[in-house]
Amino acid sequence: MFKKIFYGLAIVSLSFHAHKFYKKVIQRHGIHFYKVLKHKITGDDTIYHNQASTPYILTFYQMMKDTHDILTDYGVHYFVDGGTLLGTVRHQGFIPWDDDLDITVPIEDEEKLIQAFKEFRKIGYYISKGGNYAIYPCHPLHWKGSTQKPPCMDIFITTINTQGRVKYYDWDYTYDLKDFGKGKLMKFGAIEVRVPINPTAILDILYPKGWREDAYRMTDHLNNDLPSKLKFKPKKFIPAQPTGPLKQNYHPQHFINTQ
Repeated sequence: MFKKIFYGLAIVSLSFHAHKFYKKVIQRHGIHFYKVLKHKITGDDTIYHNQASTPYILTFYQMMKDTHDILTDYGVHYFVDGGTLLGTVRHQGFIPWDDDLDITVPIEDEEKLIQAFKEFRKIGYYISKGGNYAIYPCHPLHWKGSTQKPPCMDIFITTINTQGRVKYYDWDYTYDLKDFGKGKLMKFGAIEVRVPINPTAILDILYPKGWREDAYRMTDHLNNDLPSKLKFKPKKFIPAQPTGPLKQNYHPQHFINTQ
């Protein structure tokens, strides 16, 4: 009898904590977690439920605008990369369920990038350097937002390997140099950003399992606590909202044309 009571209480306790965990996931990520695990999220349901997991959409757009304005003025030939490139090509803006920004800068422009950092600091940004550079809207230790970490932009320095292919700092895969070229501008919400001349070739290497129809939520950079990789198939891809209004924080000084 005692064992039955003990096991019964244990089951009740586990059920209670499992329910609390489920509610925590729902509140934090704004998604129907059970449906995600069953791959049943589709269409607008995906877009709007995942929107809640990235509460600083306008901050990301503003960071991208400021970065484009400053680096273009300093003659830094940056390209958007990773999920930011994917969002530019597939959504024409920031992916609603993304939670950081990624760009690359060729090693020959690294010194100009370092010089440009002073302009970021003048308008309130914080710069860190680890394996790559990172830009934050404030010092991470001073962050008082609703997430554990502030929004971030990672900047990866690219080099040319002995085979003449573009390589990132410490990543295994490489890219054909001709697919980067001088780049071009593409729509990103209410602004334009620089992309490689052949962005789909880059995306095919970055996302070999497919990116044109399938969507993934890989990690949670703002909280570091997403339980697992999530995969779903939206019916349509649209940019995260709102896309504006954005401020003109930086005013060009050098007028260097990087086109």
